[in-house]
Amino acid sequence: MLLSPTNVSIPASLQVQLARLFGATSSEATKTTRTLSEWRRTLRNLLDELYTYASSNVQTDEMHWFMVRTAFAAAAESLKDDDFWPGFCEGLIRLNFLLLGDYPDHRRRKGGKKRDDHYKLDKFRNIHYVQDPEQKVCVLHASARFGFPELSASPRVVLASFREEHGYEASNKQFIAWYKRTHPEDYAKLF
Repeated sequence: MLLSPTNVSIPASLQVQLARLFGATSSEATKTTRTLSEWRRTLRNLLDELYTYASSNVQTDEMHWFMVRTAFAAAAESLKDDDFWPGFCEGLIRLNFLLLGDYPDHRRRKGGKKRDDHYKLDKFRNIHYVQDPEQKVCVLHASARFGFPELSASPRVVLASFREEHGYEASNKQFIAWYKRTHPEDYAKLF
């Protein structure tokens, strides 16, 4: 699907993402259309930004990091082609799989029922998200902003109640333990 060099509209969801990454007043976020060459520049900027985030947040073994870098390289290399979208998408899909643990290879798979572990990507590493008490407090506050999940008590009111009872010297770890005891249903919805 080769795009014409004329302007192509930018989906609203991508405009939001560009504003989040580059600033709401940046040229990347304020343009509502892109030519083919402008798409290349924008996608290259997005890849650079994503690579910087990956470098700062992904802690893994050298083999895995090499594989992650090849996914970035494939997406970047595709931008040299006239019809870059399929190659760019392949690089990002590969990146997503690798960040989940590994790049699946079912080329030798025969038809029929899939094994129970067909979708497991944990042969070499596992992905496991953890939250410290400070991050849990941030999630609690974010849930109030997003309105999801619906909680029985306002996080702001709950924190104020805790501070009134325990003071400001009490740590976030103490607050989370208290929250788990006093609001077990809400805690279970969040964590």
